[in-house]
Amino acid sequence: MGSELVSIASEELRRQRTFLSTDEAAALSRPVDYDDEEDLAVDRVRRRRLVLYAALRDRFIRDGRPLEDWQAMVDREEAAAGGRTIVSQLARQVLEWAVRTSDRGAMLGSFAAKTLRWAGMILLFLGVWSWYQGAAGAVVALVIVLALAALLGGRIAGNLAAERIELLAQRAEGPPGIARARGGVAEEGAELS
Repeated sequence: MGSELVSIASEELRRQRTFLSTDEAAALSRPVDYDDEEDLAVDRVRRRRLVLYAALRDRFIRDGRPLEDWQAMVDREEAAAGGRTIVSQLARQVLEWAVRTSDRGAMLGSFAAKTLRWAGMILLFLGVWSWYQGAAGAVVALVIVLALAALLGGRIAGNLAAERIELLAQRAEGPPGIARARGGVAEEGAELS
């Protein structure tokens, strides 16, 4: 195993009493867009992405979140490999997670957006229910206007938080010469933060 990230992942999985075969360790160093259907090790690694991601994230946290050190390590490995590898993409997702969760403004913005959206939906349903029950038109109109204002406020707060999160994620992106390969744990529907 020439890759430092593969060594870290293998060591962390061993520490967690999980097995990583030598074939899977070698498969972690393959390019992200490697598409050989006959390579069963790559298939196993792709199915275990969440476990591998969690192992790298646990190690990153235990090491004290050394963002710059990991960024340099990922950049070195990608430069040596000539592009993104499966393990470097997982490590980049760990760095993105670290940047996103370290910014309280982005986290609070996302929370505020969700809260406003839920409040808007509840008020909208309350307005419809009041109208159905025969409440005064002015009361129903006021509740619906408040609901729409809360929904709009949630949308605006969500957009601002999303822009801030995207800006923060770009910090963990790496050198601009290496194209970002989408896909992986975060895009497969698993919420990682």
